[in-house]
Amino acid sequence: MLTSTSEPPHSLANKMTPKASHGCADCVNDAGPSHKCKFGMMQRSHSLQSALKPPGQKRRTSKSVRFADFEGADLVRVRHLSETDEPSTSFDEEPSSDIRVSLHSFNSRGLFVKGTVRIVNPRYGGRRGTPNGEQVFLSFTKDNWATFRNVVAYKVNSTVNNLYTLWQFSTYLRDAQQTPLCLFKINYFFAGRIVIDDNGGAFYQLQIDPPRPVRSKSTPSGRAPQAVPDQLLSDLLSLRHILIQ
Repeated sequence: MLTSTSEPPHSLANKMTPKASHGCADCVNDAGPSHKCKFGMMQRSHSLQSALKPPGQKRRTSKSVRFADFEGADLVRVRHLSETDEPSTSFDEEPSSDIRVSLHSFNSRGLFVKGTVRIVNPRYGGRRGTPNGEQVFLSFTKDNWATFRNVVAYKVNSTVNNLYTLWQFSTYLRDAQQTPLCLFKINYFFAGRIVIDDNGGAFYQLQIDPPRPVRSKSTPSGRAPQAVPDQLLSDLLSLRHILIQ
């Protein structure tokens, strides 16, 4: 005898109905092809998120700053500032620490001297003009600074990379004819301050040779010797070299 076993209809329905792991009641009750799961529609698209973020870029985490006094801790130091207080800077404490003043070149012909001074000032660089009263002058003395004479130098040019500027000076030392030694130093003014180059305290020294006797040629009797021009006498007082100790 052939027998067939059949299961109740409700058991077959249970096998054909998909089980939703997310517990959606509509998915359990409605398994038709037109059913759209709300849970699936609300899921985030990971492919879209990865496309918007550049490859290899890490996600930034937000950071917060909290002060110690807000957390109840004691501050290390408290300073109260008023409107009249000015912030302290390294410029006020060491205004001339990075300024360089030096004699760049020097030439002489007789009592006429000329040369250039090199100034290195990172605050001004190679800017044109003379900002904040920038000025260079040289002080000459023939009596060990009992009296002296100032000679102003003028800015001639700046370097291409604006590291330093050159200042040119020239003068005629007429009052140094009777002096065997002449001293001088370089003074640089900027922003109400001064930087002096005095050759390490020894000053720059000009050695002046004494005038040489002028031998006149023999002249016929009855003719007086011709006078030597003043310009020739000044040229005889030659400044041979500059001594830098």
